[in-house]
Amino acid sequence: MRPRFAVGDYVALGSRIRPHAWAAWLDQRRDAPRPRTLALIDHHFLMVEPALGRPGVALSPKAIALNETRLEASCGFDADGTDYALICPISAAIAQDLCSLIDWIIALEPS
Repeated sequence: MRPRFAVGDYVALGSRIRPHAWAAWLDQRRDAPRPRTLALIDHHFLMVEPALGRPGVALSPKAIALNETRLEASCGFDADGTDYALICPISAAIAQDLCSLIDWIIALEPS
């Protein structure tokens, strides 16, 4: 765990689409240090860059953070009941690049 996070010297980065996610996470992780403040960003896909600019700490979905090599998940990942799915019209032919995306989504599923 990074020293600034460990002592609560960080800005909690959250998304406007899930504004209560930090409160819920902190309720589950009572041992986690409380942030100085909360900053909401339009969408969680936009959190990587602000999280790199210290002292921001992002609460990010695993699908976003999993392949991001510049960040670490110091506290690991917690299940939050969300699922991701790829939807398309039934009649649509599935292109090869879409098949690759489907394979990637399936690989993220816990065994």
